[in-house]
Parts: sequence; C-alpha cells; structure tokens
Amino acid sequence: TGYYRVCGINLKSAEAEQLYDVTGGWISALYLFMIEYNAEGSYSPVKNIYTLIEKAVYVPLSDEMKDFVIIMCVFESFTSEQAVYMRGKENTGQLLKELTGKNAFVKYDGKLKTYHMHKIFCDFLQEELNRKDISRRQGIYQKAGHWYLKTGNYIIARHYFYQCGDFDNVLLALEEDRSNSFTNE
Repeated sequence: TGYYRVCGINLKSAEAEQLYDVTGGWISALYLFMIEYNAEGSYSPVKNIYTLIEKAVYVPLSDEMKDFVIIMCVFESFTSEQAVYMRGKENTGQLLKELTGKNAFVKYDGKLKTYHMHKIFCDFLQEELNRKDISRRQGIYQKAGHWYLKTGNYIIARHYFYQCGDFDNVLLALEEDRSNSFTNE
C-alpha cells in the first residue's frame, strides 16, 4: 500500500491484500496494475503476467509503436542507429523518445547510449512476433543479420541469419569473418 500511496492511490485494505496475493509484492506487476488502475479506476486480477502486459502496456500503444517494438524485441539492447536501420523510417528517433518517455519497460542508458527493454516485456513481444506471418519474422531476423554483418559482428550476424534460415548469408558471414571468431575449441 505504501508504494501506491506514494503514487497517489489509496487502496482499501482488501484491495491491497488481493493485490499482494496476485503479485507476491513483485514491483513490476504492481506497476502494471497501477497503470491499469490509473487508466480505468480499478484493476482486475490477472493470472498471467503476459495478459497484464498486453492489457496495460501493449494494447494502448499506437499501431506504429506496436510494429516498432515488435521489430526491436529481437535485440537484448539496441542503439538509435540500429533502430533507424531496422525500422527504415526517419521518425524513429521521435518514436524512441515517446517510448522511453511513456513506458517504464524501455529504458535508455545514456552512458552506453543504448536502449533496453525489460525482459518480461521483451518476452511478451517475442511471443507476439512468433504469431506474425513467417515471412515477416524472417524479414526482421534477416535485417538484424545484415545490421551485424555491416557492423562487423559476424558471430551475431550468423545467429540472426540462422534464425531466418538464410544459410547463404550464414556462409557469407563466415567468409567475411575470415575465421577470426574460431578457436581450437
């Protein structure tokens, strides 16, 4: 109740107990329920964290933003240049500002100059990506592979090319690498 009180929400003790039973006190789940509470004036207990993420975080995004986060979920972290390359549109920087300004599940690390998606949000998005048409998924992985090929990170490029079944580019990445990534192991 203290966390909610600091955020301007006064819960009844029965609501607080129910929230604790559902979340186990896990701060990310409490935050998701708070988003729902602020938007709707109440919250509904959800058994699956992905259902909660979908309802509180994903559904409110614009179609453009949904497409963007699904593209970027294939990376553990990414740079703004990488995001522009993957999306292929000029207003990507504006989307990144909007995303990090409104969404606690995507953070910018100014020291490393990289964006990081929360693991649970990223896992949810990867499930959404897996529901997409296979050619869409392959296109995203192939473009990611080309990004890493272009930047000289051949091991990761091979990983992405393998993910989309592009074995010609797996071999190209091996050739470009000139066996520098191989050891006796």
